[in-house]
Order: sequence, then C-alpha cells, then structure tokens
Amino acid sequence: KDVKKTLENGSNLLVHAPTGMGKTIATLGPALKYAIDNNKTVFFLTSRHTQHLLAVKTLKDIKDKFNLKINCCDIIGKKWMCLQPNAEKMNSNEFGEYCKALKEDGLCSYFNGLKNKGLPSEKFKSTFIKLEELMPADTETINQISKNSKLCPYEMAVSLAKESNVVIADYNYIFNDNIRENFFVRTEKNLENSILIIDEG
Repeated sequence: KDVKKTLENGSNLLVHAPTGMGKTIATLGPALKYAIDNNKTVFFLTSRHTQHLLAVKTLKDIKDKFNLKINCCDIIGKKWMCLQPNAEKMNSNEFGEYCKALKEDGLCSYFNGLKNKGLPSEKFKSTFIKLEELMPADTETINQISKNSKLCPYEMAVSLAKESNVVIADYNYIFNDNIRENFFVRTEKNLENSILIIDEG
C-alpha cells in the first residue's frame, strides 16, 4: 500500500526491513503495474549480481502468475559484457578507448554483425526476437544468446532496454551523468518518466 501510494503521489519512500521479508516483490510488483498503466519505465538499481538475479526471478514469477508479457532488460557495465578476449582485465578508461577504436576501425566482428548497409541485420533481428521471447532474462542469458549469434551483448541489451518496462541495472546507469545521458539518448527514455527502485539505498 505504501509503494502504491508513493507511485500515485510521485513522492519518495525509504523502506527498511530484514532480509527475506519480501522488499523486492513489494516494490517491483506495484511499480511494474503502475509503469504499464502509465507508460513509464522501472529502473531497478543494484550493485550486486545476486540482486540482479532476484529481480529477474521476481519478474518471471509475476509473468507466470498473471500471464503477463514483461519487457525487461538486465544490463551491467559494457566491459563485463564484452566478448573480446581479456576485456575484463582492462581498467574502465582503457576499455572505453579500446572499444571505441575497434568499432571506429571496423575491427569488432560482434559490433559489425549488428547492421547491414546501415540497417539492422537479419542476424540482429532474429536474435532480438529470440531474446524477447525469453524475457525477463538475466545478463548471462543475454550474453550467451548474443555470443551464439556472434553479436555484441551490450548492444543487444541496449536494444532490449529501449523496448522495456523494467531495466535492471547497476547504480551508474542513473547516478553517473555521462552514462545516464548516453543511455537515455540511445533508449529514448528520460528521468521524468522513470520509477527508480534503489536496492541497498
């Protein structure tokens, strides 16, 4: 009831309760319904991998119980989704430059496969449909399906986010100005039309 009232009033709510009490479902359930009814996006922000998985599981339970189509994207840092060998060993700045250079020079086959003559490739379209059918899916699933198709998992996740009611993400997707602005431009979302659930706030 508190979450529902908060959403309707456009106000803020700080919740403290013991582990296992059901905070995730108590916030995500009403937020999802409100988002669907009012054309908004829920951002479930967490820094822990286990909480990403719990949020995805909660959405799967809601989907199964109510027979709902839930568009959801689970996304982490680009470096951690990259399929290039040893990408995760670079620091963030090094990886940013490396990724940019590979794309600009046309040397990333995972990125190149996304488009054909400037338009979404057939491989991209079929992989996107496959991922949509699996929604809600965690990052590992997005990575594996993208890897099987030899496509960039991060770019696939961003494409999914554009169509999503719920985005499960690390804190920096909202609290880092540069990342947020870039992400919002690419997904055609904005802060004013978002509901934020901040895990371990």
